[in-house]
Amino acid sequence: MNITIIKKYILPVLIVILIAVTACAIYFYTKANPKTSSETVSQSDDQMILDRVKKLILLPEGEVPTIATVSNLEKLKGQAFFDKAKIGDRVLMYIKAQKAYLYDQVNNRILEVAPISLENTAPTPPPQPTATPISTPKSKVIPRPKK
Repeated sequence: MNITIIKKYILPVLIVILIAVTACAIYFYTKANPKTSSETVSQSDDQMILDRVKKLILLPEGEVPTIATVSNLEKLKGQAFFDKAKIGDRVLMYIKAQKAYLYDQVNNRILEVAPISLENTAPTPPPQPTATPISTPKSKVIPRPKK
């Protein structure tokens, strides 16, 4: 009878406890390590790009660039900066220094360097109407005679 009690009650309870402990361990592990592997790869990839570009040209110091990848040439048509661009090229944008660099990572070449200007893209508010007094013709009030 002892063996049937173990098989019937204790073994399922132990399995449920094991699953609960495993779920808690996974939950707390992911909370403690929020970085995903794709973020780490992206950061190391950006650092590798920066290291390679620094060997080709003097970059602005004291600023971390925004790095973008050229992915759609149709949207970039008509912009002289992107005339030599190909899919996969990188754009390093230094906002404070107001410079942009187009980098071909396959051939390890700087394709273009250009100044950038960030215009205030916020819509300008419509002009506010000003209150100007309007002169109205003065009229006389004539009292009616009493009847």
